[in-house]
Amino acid sequence: MARLAGAEIQDLRVEERNRAKEIIEDFMIAANGATALFIHGKKVPPLRCMVRSPKRWGRIVEVAAQHNSPLPSEPDSKALASFLAEQKAADALRFPDLSPQFDDPSFCQLL
Repeated sequence: MARLAGAEIQDLRVEERNRAKEIIEDFMIAANGATALFIHGKKVPPLRCMVRSPKRWGRIVEVAAQHNSPLPSEPDSKALASFLAEQKAADALRFPDLSPQFDDPSFCQLL
């Protein structure tokens, strides 16, 4: 987790995992599953997100190439998710340093 003051990093620390965060994540997953089942049972069309190409896809491709994981030149959410999963598995300690570079709310995967 980084604390910024303007454009300068003031403090940087690894966010520790703990049981409380895991419980919250589990409840969020359960709520999503229950909502999906409810919507499906009511024959309501599923919710979808609007997908736009990330503004920095070129930079994302460059960073992935630096990690010997080429990404396609056109935005691909599945390829990006695969790359991030591989990087997290390979180096979970440094993964938080990498993942914020790809935090782009305009790029989400269709349900």
